[in-house]
Order: sequence, then C-alpha cells, then structure tokens
Amino acid sequence: MAVSDESLEFLAFSFPNFKALSLLSCDGFSTDGLAAVATNCKNLTELDIQENGVDDKSGNWLSCFPESFTSLEILNFANLSNDVNFDALEKLVARCNSLKTLKVNKSVTLEQLQRLLVRAPQLCELGTGSFSQELTGQQYSELERAFNNCRSLHTLSGLWVASAQYHQVLYPVCTNLTFLNFSYAPLDSEGLSKLLVRCPNLRRLWVLDTVEDKGLEAVGSYCPLLEELRVFPGDPFEEGAAHGVTESGFIAVSEGCWKLHYVLYFCRQMTNAAVATVVENCPDFTHFRSAS
Repeated sequence: MAVSDESLEFLAFSFPNFKALSLLSCDGFSTDGLAAVATNCKNLTELDIQENGVDDKSGNWLSCFPESFTSLEILNFANLSNDVNFDALEKLVARCNSLKTLKVNKSVTLEQLQRLLVRAPQLCELGTGSFSQELTGQQYSELERAFNNCRSLHTLSGLWVASAQYHQVLYPVCTNLTFLNFSYAPLDSEGLSKLLVRCPNLRRLWVLDTVEDKGLEAVGSYCPLLEELRVFPGDPFEEGAAHGVTESGFIAVSEGCWKLHYVLYFCRQMTNAAVATVVENCPDFTHFRSAS
C-alpha cells in the first residue's frame, strides 16, 4: 500500500487526538512524514513502522516529539536504515514511563542499548540493534545487569549482526521469554542451543535455517510448550547451499513440542511421510506452510 508524506501530514494536522499509527508493508513515505506525526500527535501511544519501504532521510525525526510528550507505549522503527538521533531517542524513552514495546534499528549499539534498558526496565517486548560492538569488561557487566533488571520482558527480536560472545547477556531474561524472533540473526546450532536450554516457557520461535537440523533438535529437547515455529532461509537467493534444514529437523521438533500447531518451514527436503509423523506427534497441528 502506498502512503505519502502528505497523507501522514494530513492525518497529523487533522486528528489532534490520534493515538495509534501502524504501517506494515507500505511505501511512498519518508521520515519527513514521521516527523509530522511526532510533532503534532501529542496523544500518540503507538508508532509501529514495520517492513516498509521508507525513504529514510535522517534520524532527526525522533527529536520532533515535544519535551512534554510522555504517552508512547509502542515504538518500532526496526527497519529504518540510517543512524538515529540517539540523544533524542534516549530522552523519549526516559519520558515515556508506559513504554512496553521498543524495537530499534541496527544503528543502535550495545552500549546505547544498555542505556535504553536502564531507562525502560518495564519493557515487555524488545527489538535490539546491532549485537556486535566490542565491549569492555565493565560495559559487558552493565549490559548484563540492565537485561537482568528487565523482569517483564517476554518477547525478544533483532540481534542484528549478532556475535555469539555476547549471547550470554541475554541469559537473565530467557526464563520468562515466550517469543524469540531471530529471523535477522544467523545463529548456528550451538548458539541457539545455549539460549533455548534457558527458555522453558517459549511459545513462538522464528529462526533462520542456519541453525540446521541440530539446532531444531535442541528446540525439541528444550521447548515443550512451543506452539509456533518459523524457519526462514538464511540466503533465499543462494543456490545449492550445503547448510539448511530437512525433514529430520521438523520431526525432531514434533517429538518434543506436542503443542505445536503452526509451522512455516523453508527446507531442502520434505516428504509426505514426514508431515504425517509430525501431525501424529502434534494432535493440535492446524497450519503448515513449506517452501524450498
């Protein structure tokens, strides 16, 4: 759907009590339109910009929120490409005590993420930025402590360009997680296993096929409450890739995740017999989408 800056400006000027804007798979607008919304929608509780074709002119649109603005509950700009005005973002997060969902883009560093978590320990859903910055020992400890203080966190996504050495900072929040979205994080089987063994309450899991069948075996072993699994291709344009997942990983998940009912599965090999085995293992199974 095409959405223009003019449409966003019209909305912002015409509806002063406007509260929620969620744009999914839209194009035709830029950060100038977002700036108009930030400037004029003084009662906004939700700004969710997801999977859109945005003309990201600059990250300064975040500075357009008035200093008196405190109502935001959901902020998602994960798919914007440019650096953001972090000083404006940090002040905005600190002011909005009701903020429950924060999903930032990959320009936000681990050090900056730590500062955001300190100001918003009440978060329930977090989309991290880049997870590959070099940290000192003190910075690592501060980041780990910040995650540990997020006692309400149940959804985690992002981990752009994730470095395995920093996965341990996530361990304190793993117990309460019900949804892990690693669809942008090329984890291997070992990295996934070390996280999942600490996630007994997981209901939804999105991963790339870089986890391979061995990683899916860990899903079956450690996630007995899992209801939804999505496995995306690490590189959808790569031909003849040696890595990936097969029906063996699918069956391994079903053997331990009896509550499973929704699966999206990009794989190299799948037979009718494998699907029949999964359905037999998972009596609540209702949705299956497969692609190669």
